[in-house]
Amino acid sequence: MTIPFKAVAVDMDGTFLNDKRSYDHDLFNQVLSKLEKNHIQFIVASGRPFARLKNDFPEFVDRMDFVTANGSRLIVEDKEVAIEGLTKKQTIDLINFVHNKYGSMAIMVYGRKQAYIGTEAPEKDKAFLQYFAKESTELSDWQDLPDEVFIELT
Repeated sequence: MTIPFKAVAVDMDGTFLNDKRSYDHDLFNQVLSKLEKNHIQFIVASGRPFARLKNDFPEFVDRMDFVTANGSRLIVEDKEVAIEGLTKKQTIDLINFVHNKYGSMAIMVYGRKQAYIGTEAPEKDKAFLQYFAKESTELSDWQDLPDEVFIELT
């Protein structure tokens, strides 16, 4: 029997993951192996940053592709093939706009390998956002962001 598709793409929260934000790794390995045998690519398409997704799929990351940060970054065969992000200036301008329009709030900024959060963020917000970032650095001044591409602000 020929399978009539070439790829399977899934979202994470509310789709692939159960209510405990986990999945059956053994069952997934069986499914992924069958997809690979039939030359069907498995793709995770998620708002999550790649750092979080690598943590979600540690034993499978090199066997699947990722559309991360709501489409801002594309990882194929464990290599970044496309990224569309904001400059440091654009990121700081956006943070200032949000704070001016809506007041002070916890903001996390995601780069390729590192996330940043303001020191003024309440601890409960830091803990919640840390789940998605895997690792983050606290900044007291957004001007201290490195000069790189930023792919998501939460």
